[in-house]
Amino acid sequence: MMKYKIGYIDEDTLEVAKYEKDLRAYFDVIGYYIKKGLPLADLINQVYQSDIDLLMVDYLMVDKGILTYNGDEVARAFEEIKPRFPIVIFTHEQNQAFPHVDNPFNICDKAEVKDDTKKFVTKLTKLIEHYKIFVSKRKDLINKLLNKQSLRSSAYCTQ
Repeated sequence: MMKYKIGYIDEDTLEVAKYEKDLRAYFDVIGYYIKKGLPLADLINQVYQSDIDLLMVDYLMVDKGILTYNGDEVARAFEEIKPRFPIVIFTHEQNQAFPHVDNPFNICDKAEVKDDTKKFVTKLTKLIEHYKIFVSKRKDLINKLLNKQSLRSSAYCTQ
């Protein structure tokens, strides 16, 4: 079975390494190059280029002075270019994240990985599969519309 690819954004490289290790049996987890003052647009470009199936982003990223934005801003910016893409705000601070996140159902507690790994893995897998079904249905709809247009165009040509 092919593993889904998850991008994980955290300004703390040790956190990325920890969760990559904890989840490697289920997913290919990749981190991103985070340097002090990394512009949000540059991070979003890294994520877009990485061809992932789901994005996990730490909520609190401004506290260490490395980045000037938190995970909710990253999620919002990525959704601008990939609407409905599965994004999880991954945090130890759910109460802190809750008022700032557009969709509070996308908040996952980091403790869940250890407390109930199977549930966490199932949750991420379902988010990915739901999105893939959505994209597939949209592609089918577009193809049907293009075929109708093509048939109309050829009908005009034969008159």
